[in-house]
Amino acid sequence: MNWKMNVLGYKKEKIRPLNDAKAIDAGANFLGEAFIFSVALSLLFAEQIRSRNQAQRQRNVVDDRLDELEKGMSESKEDLRRMQEERDLLQTEVDGLAEESATLSTMLMQILSKELSRHSIERGHPPAEISQSLVDSFGSSGNVELPVRELDSA
Repeated sequence: MNWKMNVLGYKKEKIRPLNDAKAIDAGANFLGEAFIFSVALSLLFAEQIRSRNQAQRQRNVVDDRLDELEKGMSESKEDLRRMQEERDLLQTEVDGLAEESATLSTMLMQILSKELSRHSIERGHPPAEISQSLVDSFGSSGNVELPVRELDSA
């Protein structure tokens, strides 16, 4: 060490020993500052850990909420798909009922036409034609007697 000091150009100084009072005072100063520094460091580490945990909790809350929303969306998609299937099924039924209604309407027109012709011939009148509006009036009026009365008056 002496050689290094000589090479670098430092002078060798004699260090005087400290008296007991100054040594105790310097040691107490060092211990006090070390304690304060360790408390400050532990506060910094504690704050860092608290901040990291809080950020993790927030991420967990966001992830949980996102999972709930994705689950709700998939349930909604499934409900929508099921409703569309039901709608298609009901549309098929409605189409079938409309076709059946048209068939029954045609049959009703034929029956009424034959009955009207027979009824007119029995009374001595020429046979009359039944219009589709008359057949439709059976379904919409709710009163079957009204169209029959209209036929009798015609």
